[in-house]
Amino acid sequence: MFDGFELTAIDTGEATIRLRRGGEGPPLLLLHGHPQTHAMWHAVAPRLAGEHTVVAADLRGYGESSKPPTSPDHEPYSKRALARDMVAVMAELGFERFGVCGHDRGGRVAYRMALDHPERVAILKMIVPLMRMGTPQEVAEVALFLASGASSYVTGSTYYVDGGMVRYSQPL
Repeated sequence: MFDGFELTAIDTGEATIRLRRGGEGPPLLLLHGHPQTHAMWHAVAPRLAGEHTVVAADLRGYGESSKPPTSPDHEPYSKRALARDMVAVMAELGFERFGVCGHDRGGRVAYRMALDHPERVAILKMIVPLMRMGTPQEVAEVALFLASGASSYVTGSTYYVDGGMVRYSQPL
């Protein structure tokens, strides 16, 4: 699983994020859904690594990433906090601007990231279930379809970031 990928952890100052990195090309951050970890991308990440530098990370609180204490308002586990982690991870890896593809909770974190850090997100692909979660194989197929440059898919939506604006592209 994840042949040719480096396994590492990065301290963001707020959390320590476990990730795998592999491939060469434009950077692409993959964010998992609930209750998965970065391992959900094991079938698609190696295929994407043929054209991208792929970073598959465990969100804060999941897998082997750290689980810092929460607060009464739960801000340390907000999508905004998780998005900050990922921006810090990508900066530490040398990527100031990158694509991001998120599934389920990861899609919502990616959307928050695009709103809060539009200068960092080159393109945002979301696989957010409308009716049901889908099997891991279905999620992998959707991710490959979206990574091929398609603008949307029937189970998800694509959002493009342009000068701070997040524009919605109608589903197929």
